[in-house]
Amino acid sequence: SRCGKIMSGMAEIAALGHSFGEWKVTTAPTCTEKGVETRYCSRCDATETRDVDALGHALVHHDGKAATCTEAGWEAYDTCSRCDYTTYKEIPATGHSYTSVVTEPTCTEQGYTTHTCACGDSYVDSYKDALGHSFGEWTVTTAPTCTEKGVETRYCSRCDATETRDVDALGHALVHHDGKAATCTEAGWEAYDTCSRCDYTTYKEIPATGHSYTSVVTEPTCTEQGYTTHTCACGDSYVDSYVDALGHSFGEWTVTTAPTCTEKGVETRYCSRCDATETREANALGHDYKDGVCTVCGAKDPDYKPPVKENPFVDVSESSVYYDAILWAYYHEPEQITSGFDATHFGPQNACTRAQVVTFLWRAAGCPEPTGSVDIFKDAADIASPYRKAVAWAVEKGITTGYEDSTFRPNDSVTRAQFVTFLWRYENRPATSGSIAGFTDASSISGPYQQAVAWAVEKGITTGYGDGSFRPNAICPRWAVVLFMYRDMK
Repeated sequence: SRCGKIMSGMAEIAALGHSFGEWKVTTAPTCTEKGVETRYCSRCDATETRDVDALGHALVHHDGKAATCTEAGWEAYDTCSRCDYTTYKEIPATGHSYTSVVTEPTCTEQGYTTHTCACGDSYVDSYKDALGHSFGEWTVTTAPTCTEKGVETRYCSRCDATETRDVDALGHALVHHDGKAATCTEAGWEAYDTCSRCDYTTYKEIPATGHSYTSVVTEPTCTEQGYTTHTCACGDSYVDSYVDALGHSFGEWTVTTAPTCTEKGVETRYCSRCDATETREANALGHDYKDGVCTVCGAKDPDYKPPVKENPFVDVSESSVYYDAILWAYYHEPEQITSGFDATHFGPQNACTRAQVVTFLWRAAGCPEPTGSVDIFKDAADIASPYRKAVAWAVEKGITTGYEDSTFRPNDSVTRAQFVTFLWRYENRPATSGSIAGFTDASSISGPYQQAVAWAVEKGITTGYGDGSFRPNAICPRWAVVLFMYRDMK
């Protein structure tokens, strides 16, 4: 800077080092093979990789099928829902085992022996000649009449075969009848004879005398004409002097079947003189959608696109199995089920207490006001204020009755079997065709929990662990509590 001479030189600058991003799965693990996770430098093309543990088989149990005479069966076996692993073993067909039934010969048909297998296959042999008919005595089957011959029949003692022959006519058996005087409309008759066995008669008629009428006026109604009825003492009548019907006198229209969102309703009006009615349609209301659901009938809006919900928790990964369940619980309406431990942490692996899980269920039900209290429990003083209404409600609904020593133990960590049972009782103890037999530790699931666990398996609320166990006495962490509720209620 003093003499103007130009100087030049070079100084070394240290390397920056890699700036790696988050690990991402680049080769997904399978049941038996490990996967790979990779992370990339944001400044260059350098990468690092690490292994991801193999998943293990996700076993599905299949019932066995017994072999038949002609078809093979199989023993009960397991397959993996992710790969082609199987323990299938075939049972060979058993072959036919015939039972013989003898059909004796009849008068006209051969006898024979039928050999039948339980599977339905059969064949016939050992034929015997027909026996021929064995007729009995003659009996009257069509009685003779006064003027017509009758019929005698004889029957085979072994079958329904018959033979017939004629029986001579009987001739008339006369019965005498007194005469009867004629009426207004009916003829009378003189004394006459008839046959007791047939329709032979010497009947002669006396003509009717004719009517003598009395008149009665019937006033008109809304729909019927008025008229005058002329009636004879004998019962005969006729009608004349018609007067026109009055017509209906209808009142105002009133709603008798309320319209729904999609179905028309009905309005009705009534006649003041009779029980006549008229109806007309009332237009359907149409849906009133809010947040994608009709506030009137609950129908879903087919065009609704729900807003993207932000994940407030740094300890809940979008790739985790419980991600959707935790956001569902956080944004649940009308009552938030859980807000996490603080504004940014959910604590998914933390244990849940009995008081906390009952409160989750209470909030999911909309925080109904209980009529009872927690004072039935000896340790009621240990139930913190935020949980007291929820515990009282759970007792009313039969979700929990506490322990046999009359305690609730609000601060005890809830087990997997206990919470599944709370959830089953929340749903009013539904019947189930599910089973706990698929779990390797089914014998460790106590009696009070078995039906609830079977229901949870049937509904897909839980499938247990990858090793085939359920672990009923293991602590149920916060993520599992929320995931079980989500699978049941969503």
